Amino acid sequence: MPGAKDELRKEAFEMFRHGSKLKDIAEQLQVPAGTVRRWKRTDKWEQEANAHAKANAKNDARTNAR
Repeated sequence: MPGAKDELRKEAFEMFRHGSKLKDIAEQLQVPAGTVRRWKRTDKWEQEANAHAKANAKNDARTNAR
């Protein structure tokens, strides 16, 4: 069932992006902590989360400038 795993992975990233700790993500999604760490490393969550934050900051700046 690759679809179910992909959904867990996406959910894990969203939780990470919103500040959850890897250990807490693993517990909540009932997957091994090592799996969450691998997802983070393989999918480059840090870079992607930073890109989302920068995009949101630009959007906020544009909205506030109006």
